[in-house]
Amino acid sequence: MILEILLILFIFVVYFLFYVELKINKNNTVFQYDKELTRQHLSNEILLKTPFFFNGSHLNTSVNTSNYKCVFRDKKCALKEYVIVEPEPKILKPYIKSDCSRKLYVVKKQGKINIHKNYESVNYYFVREGSMNITLIHPRFADNFHNDYDSEEVETYIKTNDYFKRIECSKGTIMFVPNDWFVFIHNYTNNVCMIEKITFSTLINKLMLYFKKNT
Repeated sequence: MILEILLILFIFVVYFLFYVELKINKNNTVFQYDKELTRQHLSNEILLKTPFFFNGSHLNTSVNTSNYKCVFRDKKCALKEYVIVEPEPKILKPYIKSDCSRKLYVVKKQGKINIHKNYESVNYYFVREGSMNITLIHPRFADNFHNDYDSEEVETYIKTNDYFKRIECSKGTIMFVPNDWFVFIHNYTNNVCMIEKITFSTLINKLMLYFKKNT
C-alpha cells in the first residue's frame, strides 16, 4: 500500500514538473510586480508563466567587465557578450534544483540584442547600467518569424507591432520572461548600457531540449 502511494506521488510530481515546463500562458500580458519581494513569492509567480518586472536596484552590484571573459562580439549589433561565473542572486533561484547560467551584454548606443527565444526553465533580464527597451513577443506569434531574424524588415515589424509588449527598463529593473517567449532588446540611448541574462535549467528542461535536438 505504501509503495503504491509513493508511486502515485512520484507520478504526480513528474507530471507536474513536465506540465510546468510545457505550460504557456495564453494571456499576452506583462505586469509590474509590486508585492512582497521574497524568493517564495517570486517562485510562485513564475509558475503562472506570465512576464513581469520589478525593481531590483538593491541587487545591482558594481560591474567590472575586466573580471569576466568576453565570448562574443557583434559589430553590427554593437554589443559584447561576457560570461559571469559569480554566484547568482539567491532570491532569483527557483526551489527546484536547477543549473544557472549568467551572461552580461554590453550594448553601445543604438545597439541591440537581436530577437531570440528562451528555452530555459526560468529567464531573468537584469538591467545593470543605463536604460533599455525590452520587447516581449508571445509564442502565439512564432509563425511570423523564420530562421533569419537579423533583417531590417523583421526589426521594423517588431518595433511597430502594437500586439508586442514593449517596456522601458531603467537601471536596476529585473524582467522575468517565460520559456518559449521571444525577446528583442534595444539600447535607444546614446550611452553604453549593460544587461545581464540569468537563466535556470531544471533536469526536466534539459531532457526535453535533448530530445528536441535529437528528433
